[in-house]
Amino acid sequence: MDGPTIFGAAVRAIAEIAARKGATFAAGRGPVLANNCSLADNSSMIAKDIQTRLQALGNPKDAAFLAGFFKTGPGQYGEGDSFIGVRVPVIRNVAKDFKELPLPEVEFLLHSPIHEERLAALVILVMQAARADTKSRKAIYDFYLANTKFINNWDLVDVSAPQIVGAYLADNSRKPLYRLATSSWLWDRRISILATFHFIRGEDFDDTLRISEILLADREDLMHKAVGWMLREVGKRDVATLEAFLGQHCRVMPRTMLRYAIERFSEKKRRAYMGAKKRPFLSSRERQRRDYAFSTTSTRDWIIPSFIFAWNFLRNEGNFNSKPGCVRDSGRNAEREPGISHDQMPNLRSQ
Repeated sequence: MDGPTIFGAAVRAIAEIAARKGATFAAGRGPVLANNCSLADNSSMIAKDIQTRLQALGNPKDAAFLAGFFKTGPGQYGEGDSFIGVRVPVIRNVAKDFKELPLPEVEFLLHSPIHEERLAALVILVMQAARADTKSRKAIYDFYLANTKFINNWDLVDVSAPQIVGAYLADNSRKPLYRLATSSWLWDRRISILATFHFIRGEDFDDTLRISEILLADREDLMHKAVGWMLREVGKRDVATLEAFLGQHCRVMPRTMLRYAIERFSEKKRRAYMGAKKRPFLSSRERQRRDYAFSTTSTRDWIIPSFIFAWNFLRNEGNFNSKPGCVRDSGRNAEREPGISHDQMPNLRSQ
């Protein structure tokens, strides 16, 4: 039997064995499972290798410190999160070795209850987005927004939102940012403002300022810090734009937000802004109602009450503090006798 014949027989034999085990071969793709999923789609393969690496690098003391630093106690913003004690530079070095990780495996890692594993997944996504083509960048962007449930602490948002969400929306409609800014999920709102960091680096401030206005009334301290930080970044590049925003909003801004925004100002200027008299925050809709009510006030709304006041004033000969006479208390249908003062009325009734 010649060489080509032997080779062909061997290929057929391997194919028959694979078929009996429930797999087939696809040209250029390697083994494909019977349900038409590539073996690379098995997220437990390489993702578990990363998990093993990170577990080996963990430090119990660092884990305890990080759990406190990221507020994982009951009722805190990171409640229930778990740490194994791996620092960010180490996570980045591990992620570099797995930068080709397929998206299903990244998803497996991102869904982990371990904080460092989710961070590694996001660092990998950022590296992939930086060199992806248009189609792949959209896939990464869609995947990211579909999984914000697992991007649930400020470091996870900050390390990824500008490079993934901001970079993609730089050339697309930015409406999704405004939907995120009004979300009830804290981390969606933080993504909305942090994504604009990508625009700020390109000297584009409009969306940062608009989203900052939306978030002025946010009750979360983490949002105050994030908005203040982005406003400070605007000021680094265009202080006049920042001061114009502060001139309009500094009196209603949360103190933490304002303090972060003016951090680079002189001490004298910081004191001036922080000392500005605070006034209640009004949403844009409330301001519109107030302005409409003022602009539509008719003449009778103030002329008639003023006329009645003047008439009563003249009837009392210009003195509302004249000696009390027989004045009927219309609210209680009780008469006041001559010479009885207001202070004596309760005693009179109690007799």
